[in-house]
Amino acid sequence: MRGTGRIDAAELTSAGGIFLAALAALVSVYGIVFDEIPPRAWEFVIGTWWFGGGIMLATAGLVGRQRPAQKTAAISAGPIRDQRLRR
Repeated sequence: MRGTGRIDAAELTSAGGIFLAALAALVSVYGIVFDEIPPRAWEFVIGTWWFGGGIMLATAGLVGRQRPAQKTAAISAGPIRDQRLRR
């Protein structure tokens, strides 16, 4: 949501992935510190949070890398301008 007022999909996906991965890590550390053994269903849920967060982060990174490449190709077709010469 930089200047356009719209939410960027890559930023939202990245934030969601960080949240899920951090939540899974927090619950896992809690279980280790307090010597808690979660039920089998919760093990699956925590693993899914971690895996889903990692996938969301990887997807956001791929989308973010594709955008500058497309913008660079469009910009490089125009005239070359060196900002250092404009002092």
